[in-house]
Amino acid sequence: MPNYFFDSQKATEIDPQGALPYNGWGDVLFMQSKYDEAIAKYRKAIEIDPKFAPAYGGWGFVLSAQGKYDEAIPKYKKAIEIDPKFALAYNGWGIVLMLQGKGDEATVKLNRAVELSRSQ
Repeated sequence: MPNYFFDSQKATEIDPQGALPYNGWGDVLFMQSKYDEAIAKYRKAIEIDPKFAPAYGGWGFVLSAQGKYDEAIPKYKKAIEIDPKFALAYNGWGIVLMLQGKGDEATVKLNRAVELSRSQ
């Protein structure tokens, strides 16, 4: 995993105004459970490109991992608002709803995630 970390960091040096490298760096930090650092990278990606849906989704996943479900949902909603076909955001939202005991709402989101995944 460290190679991905350095590649993401290097990518931000090569393209400091690209949202994608910061998002990738955030993903790597998330996988390393460095949640605050990951959120900082997602924020940077959003600062560069406010319509970059994966950064909102990644931020939602970090908040979900921290048990901050009520904070995660708006991030998933924003990601879906930007990209209505973003299956991972529907999946994350569905999981949060399930963890909150909202099974019927969770089923709707998770089914949508499956539908979108199959159509891609």
